[in-house]
This record gives sequence, structure tokens and C-alpha cells, in this order.
Amino acid sequence: MHYDNERELEVKHDIKDVDMTDYTNEQWFDELRAYLTDVMGMNKKQLKDEFDKRFPGLLVKDLL
Repeated sequence: MHYDNERELEVKHDIKDVDMTDYTNEQWFDELRAYLTDVMGMNKKQLKDEFDKRFPGLLVKDLL
């Protein structure tokens, strides 16, 4: 198999800025929860501990 360095360099990804300035606490909570569970693999206890420790203002009992 031949690896083509030039072809690899042709692949470009545009990263677009996301305006999150008008996010509500619920939207921030949803985004963080999705990241922590999907990417970091946290279970419910770890998730609650993380929110209690780092994001207490976003933690709403009925959301978790």
C-alpha cells in the first residue's frame, strides 16, 4: 500500500466559530453532560460529582 502525502495534505476541514453567548444554563448543562458522558465516558455518579465540583451553578436536580 502506498501512502500519498500530497493527497493527505489536500484534505481540509473548516472549523466554524459557534456563538454560545446566548446559551441558557440548561443548554450549557446539556452540552457539558453530553460531552462528559459521550466523550469522557462518565456514569451518573461521576457526572453528578463533576457538576457538583466544577459547575454547581448549572446543576439543577430535575435535569440530572
